[in-house]
Amino acid sequence: MRRGLTIHSSLTKTCMKREQTVNKSETSLIKTTRPKRRFSKNRAGILFTLPYIIFLLCFMILPILYTFYTSLFSDLAGGQFIGLNNYVEVIKDENFRKAVRIIVGYIVVGVPLFLFLAVSLALLIDSPFGRLKNVSKFIFFLPFAMPPAVSTFMWAFVYTPEVSPYQGIFGIFPFIKDYQFFLSRNEILSLPFMTIENLTFSIVNIICWQNAGGWILVLSSVLNNASQEVMDAARIDGANEWHIVRFIKIPLLTDTLVIMGVSTFAYISQLVAEPIMLTASLQLSKYYTPNYWASTQAFSSGNFNLSAAASNIMILVVILASVAALLFSRSLEKRSE
Repeated sequence: MRRGLTIHSSLTKTCMKREQTVNKSETSLIKTTRPKRRFSKNRAGILFTLPYIIFLLCFMILPILYTFYTSLFSDLAGGQFIGLNNYVEVIKDENFRKAVRIIVGYIVVGVPLFLFLAVSLALLIDSPFGRLKNVSKFIFFLPFAMPPAVSTFMWAFVYTPEVSPYQGIFGIFPFIKDYQFFLSRNEILSLPFMTIENLTFSIVNIICWQNAGGWILVLSSVLNNASQEVMDAARIDGANEWHIVRFIKIPLLTDTLVIMGVSTFAYISQLVAEPIMLTASLQLSKYYTPNYWASTQAFSSGNFNLSAAASNIMILVVILASVAALLFSRSLEKRSE
């Protein structure tokens, strides 16, 4: 009996030892195979993103670095290194400060108006009252697909009183008679800390016309992915369409609206094509916006160093505003959690 027990115990010990060795070998195999798998996955991800990284380095990072390098010298002084003197000269220039005030006016007026317009149309398309959704999306997308130069020249034709086909219609309404409402460049807001002047609503209209269609499609796709069960449950509980929009749909669009606001802010702050194309019809100055000021310094005055400094200042403003908006959105998410 004892002999049988000893044999049984020895067999169990040997089995346990074998299991331990097998487990050790399996763990060693897992340890050796996991890094290879991770490495292969990382390598695949790097290969997929490599074209974008190369494009980003060649056409964005390197030009910014070269612009910063150029801004530290002065070709007018024989290519002499002058440090940050170009930046000081840009900030002291009265025309540049006026251009900054103008662009602040476009941001204050244009960004909220653009967000309101795009969100309202996207909610209207997604609502039960929105008929022919695909046709509506296509119509709204057409201006976005149109080249900016074509749409700007089209609106310049519309806003020129001598050739506009809508001159008679606009003359009926007193508040837009003679295009003063759209083409006015007078001071429209004066506060102790900010003055919005020389703002023309025709450019605001062109900005919304050109860019709203693409964002309407993005917002509509986000709303289409909303849970229909949640909507039905809210309607069963007595919620009307306004409650669904306010408490379900708009919170779903929060992250998209932050990205949309940042991109619209960046687009308006870099505004240059529309003022250049509308200079003749609206009689705008060549220092109308900061980028227009920079292009005038580069291609009219030949001062590329000063132009580079102004461009870097606007790039820094856009980066700081984007970081601030993203941090603000994250703080809102943490509060909601």
